[in-house]
Amino acid sequence: MAITIDQTNDLGSTGVEGGEQVPPEKELFHAAYIGYTARENHIKIIEEAGKIHVRGVEYNLDELNMIIILSKKIQVKTARINDQDRIECFSFQAGDLPFKGTSGNICGMNKNERSMNPYCEPCKSQIIVCGIYCDSQGSPIKDGEGKPIFIFIRGKGMKYMNVSNHLRELYKLEVSSILAPGASDVELEYEKKNFNQSRVVTKITRGLEKTSYGGSANVFVCSMGPQLPDKAAETVINIGQKMVEKFIDKFDWAKSRMGLAAAGAAASGSSYGGAPNADQQFASNTDSKDKTDDIPFGHDTPSPDAEKKKEAPKPSGQVSEANIGFDDINF
Repeated sequence: MAITIDQTNDLGSTGVEGGEQVPPEKELFHAAYIGYTARENHIKIIEEAGKIHVRGVEYNLDELNMIIILSKKIQVKTARINDQDRIECFSFQAGDLPFKGTSGNICGMNKNERSMNPYCEPCKSQIIVCGIYCDSQGSPIKDGEGKPIFIFIRGKGMKYMNVSNHLRELYKLEVSSILAPGASDVELEYEKKNFNQSRVVTKITRGLEKTSYGGSANVFVCSMGPQLPDKAAETVINIGQKMVEKFIDKFDWAKSRMGLAAAGAAASGSSYGGAPNADQQFASNTDSKDKTDDIPFGHDTPSPDAEKKKEAPKPSGQVSEANIGFDDINF
C-alpha cells in the first residue's frame, strides 16, 4: 500500500531542504563589499584589504558604478551562539503596517520604539541597494551573453548612514519628470520614491570613519554621477520591475527556513570555497556598534529646518544617448 502525504503531514515542520551550492559566478545578484583583510578567494585571487570586490565578477577595485534599480530596508536581530552570529528575528518589512518579524513581534520603526521591548532592542536596520553594474558613464557592463550584471551593497552598522543619505539625495533629485503629462501629485511622489534612484549613475568608493571605540571602519562613500537619458532610465526602471520577484526571493529570508539558514551562515562569515560568500557583509557585528540606527531611510521625510539649509541635488552631468549602451542589452 502506497503512503500518502495526508498520512504524514505532521512531518511538514521537520525535514531538511537540500540543493546544490551555486558558485558565485552563477549567482544572479553579486555582493559588492570592502575587504577587511587580504585573503585568497575561491578562484585563487588575492582580495586586497581596503579594495572593493564584486563577488563572482571583479576584484580589487578602487571605484564601483551602478544604476540603482531596487532598494529595501530590512530589520535583523542576531545573537552570538557558539562563536557564530545567528538570526533570531528577521523582517523584510513588506505589506501594510505594522510590520512583524519572524518571531511574531511587531517591529519598532526606530531605536526608541524597539527599546520598549527587551527582545527587540538589539534589532538593527539595514538597507539593501541593488543595481545594474555599469561604467562611470552609465553604460552597462554585460556578461558573456549580453545580459546585465546585477550587484548589491548592504548598508548596515556604520555603512548605514552614507547609503541612507545617498538614497535621500536621490529622492530630492532635481530632474524633469518622465511620467506622461498631467501626472497627479500622488504619481509624482511615487516617481520620486521609486524612479529617481534609477535616473543617475551611483558611484561608490571606500571611506573610513572612526568608531565610538577608537578604531575605524570601512564605509561606502556614495556619490551622484551623470544623469541617464530618459529612454535609458525608462529601460532601467522596466528592468527593475521585472526583477522585483527575484529580488524578494533573494533577500526575504523569512520566506524559507533555508533562506534564514543561509543568511545566518553569512552572518557568521561562512562561505563558498572558504572565502566570503555573496552575503558576506550580512549581519556580523564587527562594524555595527555605533548608533546609526535612528537615521531615517532614503526618502523618509526630513525635518523642515534641514530642508531649508540644502538645495535640491543635481546630477554631475548628462550622458549622451549615443554612449549609453542599453539598446543591445539582452534582458
